[in-house]
Amino acid sequence: MTEMNDVVSYNRLLGLRRWYWEQSSPRKKNSELAPEILAEMTLLREINNKERGYAYARRHGVPVVRHATFERLEDVFEEPLPQRCVIKPLAGHSSSGVYLLETQPDGSLYCHMHNRPFATSQNLIEHYRAAQRNLGPGHIVGQKVLLEEYVKDSLGYDVPLDYKVYAFKTGVAIVMQRYAPMHLHKSKWAFAFYDAGGERLGNIRLGVNKDPALELGKPDNFDEIIRVSEEFMAVTDVSFVRLDMYSSTRGVLFGEATPVPNNGKERYTPEYARVMGEMWTASLKQLGIPYVV
Repeated sequence: MTEMNDVVSYNRLLGLRRWYWEQSSPRKKNSELAPEILAEMTLLREINNKERGYAYARRHGVPVVRHATFERLEDVFEEPLPQRCVIKPLAGHSSSGVYLLETQPDGSLYCHMHNRPFATSQNLIEHYRAAQRNLGPGHIVGQKVLLEEYVKDSLGYDVPLDYKVYAFKTGVAIVMQRYAPMHLHKSKWAFAFYDAGGERLGNIRLGVNKDPALELGKPDNFDEIIRVSEEFMAVTDVSFVRLDMYSSTRGVLFGEATPVPNNGKERYTPEYARVMGEMWTASLKQLGIPYVV
């Protein structure tokens, strides 16, 4: 057992977060968890739900992606789509079931995420259903879907860049910038890492940037990404959450909150595992949440 006034690495704490996340699920309801941990997990589940996460962010003055919720994918097509829009499952992760669509002059749809056309909405529905069936255990995305605005990336990418902000109660540690269209092999996805001051870091996450398709640059509104993330954390009593942000032509937008990045499997170099571990340990202590290692 390690007392939380000792520093524990981010990698270790992330594994522990995954365990608490699983033990606090409605299915397991582990009654032996400390009430402070249960309270944190409850709030994390609230903001992890895309629909409720948007509502939470909006209540606290954080700009969000414009969106609407539908019970089924078929319901989205009962009215004409916006010329550019995004369709994604309400529950899901890792870009599964995400379509970045542009309506063509002939009425067909072109998906920039998958780099392919769909002649009709029925073709897209069939593609979506087939992808659902192939996800395997633990990756069920459900029936409800979101129709969202197609964020216009501030740097001009057709597939908007993700800004994954590692946000602790005590502040932002790092920002991971990611270009990850589904039509590219994961080895071609591009990543860049920055500290909270905007300084470019090396390749601090293990197993990425193997053969990136392009070199990423920092957006002009990087400071706004940090400010919006810190404002979110100031009103949110959780020790850590990864905030997924967009840098759009209308400003920084909240995309989603991820309590257990990469399902607890991601790993950082020893230096940055310690940097983030120090911030996470300090955040747990500030909030009085008794993680036990």
